[in-house]
Amino acid sequence: MSSAFDKIMNYDTANKVVFNSLRDELKKGGILPFVGAGLSAFVYETWENLLIKLSKDFSDKDKRNIQMAVKAGDYFTATDILCEKYGEILFYKVLRDVFSEEKINDTELKKSAAFLVPKLCHGDCITTNFDRVLEHACKLNNIVPDRALPTDTNQLNEYLRNGNKKSALVFKIHGDILSNKEQIILTGKSYDEHYSADTPLRRQLTRWIDSRKLLFLGASLKQDRTVEIIKERMEEGMYNYTIYGCKKSEIPSLKEHFKDLNTMAIFYDSSDHGNLKMVLLQLIKDTIV
Repeated sequence: MSSAFDKIMNYDTANKVVFNSLRDELKKGGILPFVGAGLSAFVYETWENLLIKLSKDFSDKDKRNIQMAVKAGDYFTATDILCEKYGEILFYKVLRDVFSEEKINDTELKKSAAFLVPKLCHGDCITTNFDRVLEHACKLNNIVPDRALPTDTNQLNEYLRNGNKKSALVFKIHGDILSNKEQIILTGKSYDEHYSADTPLRRQLTRWIDSRKLLFLGASLKQDRTVEIIKERMEEGMYNYTIYGCKKSEIPSLKEHFKDLNTMAIFYDSSDHGNLKMVLLQLIKDTIV
């Protein structure tokens, strides 16, 4: 192992133990990557910057309200204001332009941690992202990916029963950038509709959480609807993993937060995003049969 990898393992006293546990789980095939927006940051703007940018021509009052909401981590209020001011049709057109597949540069993708995700579980993953970074990463790894939304019940049930033997499955729980706007979960209204009791999203997400150990990558794991369901479903003996960038001083409070999610973390210095790529490379190297 490289000295750089050893440095990451020494970033927190439990890192090596968690790494070994995660490696062993990957070898047994019991892990599914859960990918958040952080893994698409090499091509698309962060939500914070994007929401502020899209409000640049609004009135001072509306801009201030959006800025306050973003600062508080209340992206629902910010997107609701944007949707109202743009109008629904224009808002979703702007969204599709922002997350256009044409912006994905495969050369840059190969340099990113996202490129390595399909190597972990033969392309299978679950994601909150609308973009198609993961689909491109699969193809660059010579993996043919299928895409499923929460309403694709038969496809998702077949995967959970028998695994996806013919091709990789990218389960996009919040919709795809080219989905109908009714299937894209972004505004507060859409979250309320799709995360309410007995909806396709709620049913499928619950089943997947119950049947797989998850590896969170590029996900903030802050308090949101998905995290709430994870907390509800976690029982004694159930646990997940994350590889998480942070400042060293943040580790104690993050450990307390992750304890509520039954999630074990490998922490790395967030000032160098190459650290995540290095951990993934080592996991892949150690789990190749």
